[in-house]
Amino acid sequence: MSEFHFAKPGAPARAVLLAQLGLLAVIALCLMLVWSMLQSRADQARDYRDVIAQRDILMNSETALDRSGVMFFEQDTPQLAQAEFTDTLQALAEAYEIELEVLQAEEVARVNGMVQLTMVISGAVPEARLGDFLSALANARPVILADDMNLRRARILSRRVQDRKVAFQLDLKAFMEG
Repeated sequence: MSEFHFAKPGAPARAVLLAQLGLLAVIALCLMLVWSMLQSRADQARDYRDVIAQRDILMNSETALDRSGVMFFEQDTPQLAQAEFTDTLQALAEAYEIELEVLQAEEVARVNGMVQLTMVISGAVPEARLGDFLSALANARPVILADDMNLRRARILSRRVQDRKVAFQLDLKAFMEG
């Protein structure tokens, strides 16, 4: 018969085993790539649903807050006007995904025959929503004026957070006839 002998008889078996392991590694990498693409599409679909839901909330809150032509809070007492001012700010915060930390009513003062209502709010807002929030604040009725604004990057617990937040503090004023 044949007198051919392998110098290392286990070498062909090891080569086949390594080829099988390599093939399994390639298949695993392909599956991970497909899984990553599916996750990305699911995240994107979830983001679209969130945007649509936020738009619906915003549309409902804007119609609730839209009192066209009303420039001043119209309440019987400054305390009731301050409470309505607080409710307005909370509705805006909810509509724009703001995490309020402080919502503090300051002293009520009389200025030129008007009652000045002052609020200090601080919290964190998604960076992408900051402009929308400030625009809604500027267009709110009754009129709300920003007296002072401080912005800084919010602390994050994880670097993997996609929607970075901006921490803010706003000194706001509104008026009541009185």
